[in-house]
Amino acid sequence: MSVKRNQEIVSKRMKAKGASAGSMKRTATLAADLIIVFDLLRQFARFLGMEQELIDLFGANGLPLDLTTLIHHAHAENQTHAPGVSVISALSMLMQMGRADAVAAEDPLRPPILDTEGQSETMSNMALGWVSGGSGGSLKGNGPRIGTVVTVNGERTILFDQQTAFKQAQDEFPDLIQHGQKHTVAWASVWDEKLASNVVKRRTNQSGHKLTTHRVRAGNSGYVTGVRVAVDTILNGSWRSDFVQEVDAAKELVAA
Repeated sequence: MSVKRNQEIVSKRMKAKGASAGSMKRTATLAADLIIVFDLLRQFARFLGMEQELIDLFGANGLPLDLTTLIHHAHAENQTHAPGVSVISALSMLMQMGRADAVAAEDPLRPPILDTEGQSETMSNMALGWVSGGSGGSLKGNGPRIGTVVTVNGERTILFDQQTAFKQAQDEFPDLIQHGQKHTVAWASVWDEKLASNVVKRRTNQSGHKLTTHRVRAGNSGYVTGVRVAVDTILNGSWRSDFVQEVDAAKELVAA
């Protein structure tokens, strides 16, 4: 059986368990490279006239299936600790706890989310670090400021300050972001893991090197520069979905 055919089999099994497309491609390639060895062993066992039970052990539903399960499980667990996910997770929790905030580019003194109604608006702003205690019962930013909310091509986006946001997240959650990790590596991972907003083409420098930041004019306050992450990514926790789905799928495979 070819490596390509093995990839198709592994991908089909993982898809049935709910794994994401990106995970299937990476994991299926790794598993297929290893499974080809079992296919050779199965052919060799058949050539030697060994018992059918042993031949079946090297078949698709034998050791290759066990190997696929283990590889997928290890990959899914590792993905939950990926650098980009860790940074976004830390920043999200940091703001939800009111230990940092994101402000509106037009007016840093008011909550950044104004176009929703009732509790939804209040909860959204609280998820961005705004707390009760403002004048007239309004919300107030609790600082330090780690990001600025702007609109880019119709998408509400947070421009996270590269150094301030990373340092605050690292100080508060050293288990997620270990000391010694560089902010440049973490932000590059946010892009690599497709957690950054892609509504505008990623900038490059004069050498053609891809940059992690985006520069936007913010009203009369000049320009704001930061790593852009969609507000919905923070509010809805969409960064969790693929990885949690993969972990759950892996656990189901192991339990099967």
